[in-house]
This record gives sequence, C-alpha cells and structure tokens, in this order.
Amino acid sequence: CTLKVLFPTAIPFSSFVFWSGSPGAGYWQIWPRYILTARLEPETAMLHGSGRIQIMNTRPTALDRLVLRLDQNRFRQAGGAEPVTRGIELTSMDINGRVVDLTGDAVSGLGTTVVTVTLSTPLAPSEQLVLNSTWSYEVPEDTAGLALRQGHSKHEIYQIGQWYPRLAMIVDLGGWDSALHDGSSEFHNPFASFHVTLHLPVGWSVGASGVLQNPDSVLDAGAARRLRVVEKWDTTATIVEAGGQGLRRVPGAMSATWVFEADTARDFAWGASSQYSWTAISRTIPDAGRIILHTLAADRNRESLADAGRQVLNVLETLSRKIAPYAWPTHTLLDGTERGMEYPALTMSNGSAVEHEIAQQWFPMLVGSDESRFDFMDEGLATFYAAVAGGSELGSAVSQGQSIVPAGWNRRPGNPWPHTRVRKG
Repeated sequence: CTLKVLFPTAIPFSSFVFWSGSPGAGYWQIWPRYILTARLEPETAMLHGSGRIQIMNTRPTALDRLVLRLDQNRFRQAGGAEPVTRGIELTSMDINGRVVDLTGDAVSGLGTTVVTVTLSTPLAPSEQLVLNSTWSYEVPEDTAGLALRQGHSKHEIYQIGQWYPRLAMIVDLGGWDSALHDGSSEFHNPFASFHVTLHLPVGWSVGASGVLQNPDSVLDAGAARRLRVVEKWDTTATIVEAGGQGLRRVPGAMSATWVFEADTARDFAWGASSQYSWTAISRTIPDAGRIILHTLAADRNRESLADAGRQVLNVLETLSRKIAPYAWPTHTLLDGTERGMEYPALTMSNGSAVEHEIAQQWFPMLVGSDESRFDFMDEGLATFYAAVAGGSELGSAVSQGQSIVPAGWNRRPGNPWPHTRVRKG
C-alpha cells in the first residue's frame, strides 16, 4: 500500500512510524526521591520538618541551580480574611554535605513561594546530588475554606498540604517553573517517590497519600489484624473507632510514629485528628488489582463520608474501565477543612463524595499535566468524567459552576508560560 495524497511522490505505508505514547530517545524527566520527617504539635499548630531530596540530572545539559517551592510563604502577606503566618522558615540547608548560607548570594527569593539556590558546581548530566534541609511553619487555621487545600480546624482536625520544600518542575520547554504561588492556582510538580515519617501525639490517627509501612507500630493487635484481612479480601472493616480505640498505646509514650511510602506521585499530602474513626474497604478492580479505600472521618461527617467511601470505590472502578487502571494500591478519603481537594491517592472532603476530585486522580495526577496554568484541561476533563461516572450519557451538557478562561489568557509574573485561573467551586 502507498500513500499518494499530499505528497509529490509515493511514500511506502511501512515507512510511517505510529506513535505509541512511549517516551522517545530524547525524552528526560527529573524524578526526585524525598525522604521526609515531620512532627506536628496540634496545640500550637506548629509543624517541624526535615527532609532529603535525592536528585539525578537526567537532562542532556548541566544544572546550574535548583528551584524550590515554599507555598506556605503565601500566608506571609495574606490579604482580606485569609490567615497570616510567618510561612515556611528554613533553618538549615546543605547540598552533598556542604552547608548553604541561607543569607548569602547563592539563595534568592527566601521570603517568597519560589526559592532559587545557585549550585557552587553545576550538576553534570547523570550526576546526582542530595539536598538536606530543616524547616518549620504554623499550619494556618481554616474554618471557612480560606487557606485553600490545607489548614486546621480548631487545632482538632489537620489537613496538611504544601508542607515541605518541593523541587519545582523543570521541562525542556520553559525550563524551571518559577511562577509564584498565589493560592488560587494549583500545582505542577514532577513525579517523585516518597518515604515519609510522621510523629503525632498518641491517640491521633493519620491518613496519607502513601501506603502505611508500620501498622503494627501504630495499631493494637486487633486493629492490625483487621487491616491485614482487608488487604487480602474484598471486605469492609472498622480499623479504629471514634475515640482512638484500635490505636496502639505504649505506657509512658507521648507520641507515635507513622511511616508511609508513595511512588510515582506528584505530591504527598496527609491529615490527622484525634477524632477520626477509620474504616477500610477493599475491592478487586479489573486491571487495577486490589484497591483499599481508607476513610477517616470525625463525628461531624462520619455518616456522610461512610456513604461517600462506597461511592468513591464505584467511581474508581468505573474510571479504571473508562480511562486507565487506577495507579495506586490505596486511596484515602480524609475528613478535612476543605470541601473537596485532590492529591495523589488522597481526597480531602468535609462531607461529600467528590466524584470530581476522584476523576482528578487521572487528570492531572496520572497524566502529569500542568494544572496551575492549563487548569481548563484537568478541570474540564474531571468535570466530564465525573459526569460519566455518575451515569450521564456521552455528549450531555454538564455545568460545574466554575469560571475557566482559555489557555494563554494572561501570564504569571516571573514566568513566560501562559497562565489560566479557575475559581474553585
């Protein structure tokens, strides 16, 4: 067979290469590995953290600087009714064991949401470095959704996002993403792997983006056994009851250590409360395998989130068939301060089933699109697939009540890429 249309001479059909979606020979992606530790003091709303970012330069050219995102710094100059804090306060940093002077010329933007660190020696292709840092910040109080996507409610329920210095996105078109975070836009982070250790007071339950690695250390024997049953069989079990029954309590211990791991994730978020009850539901989904849904809810939303948990599994199963298999072994539905917010393998909600946020596990979490500039893509697709999961016919009109402007409508300060805004509804 030959093709003659549009070509002056015939071209053999066999000479055409059809795209498979696999990366080409020139494709690269910087894939950081985070090893993070945090201690939350609920009574003061202070979070103290330390972390290590392992970075390999997979680009064909050297890296002369690193760009870090400190989104909490937007609360330094919050306006209107938004809370005001001191933001993330970096207390130390070193690169490959060499101390970085945070007041020196090599560091810029320390009071903003984007910090640039100039490397003393450029990182050549295929070389690696390790960046260590320590920091602290006050978790903003958020009783009316003003902190956007994270915060605490009366020091009792904590929804933790944007809590660590994150490596900014870098691509061959546009370079480093150095656009400031203003709260209204969302995120564009590189895929990464996470090992996260969290220290919480005894009696507090934790839900997170990753898979719990040490259940026998934080759960009593009965709760750990119930969790193992859920991990093996399609069933439902209450892991921890309201009031903390099911949590392990060591005589004299004031804190408990929770360890989570997540892979192929753009971000890592978590939440904690002493008021949570914790239910786990397991279901085998074709092609996706066994998915365990963890629902952690306070009294205020226990009934509604229990119903929502079953709906979430239904949506995960439907969209695994309609789009692609769900990417992670667990999903956590977390009672938080936000009406509905998505992170990899985690949805924060104060009472609803949030099909829209579940659809965003595919767009942008799995496909990796830039939701801070091109939010019409993930918001539009999530709206569409949420309707599909709800049984709407293809082609039917769906209104989400959001304002989404076209790509390229305006530009963000400090970055040449076009930016769009979305009013989250």
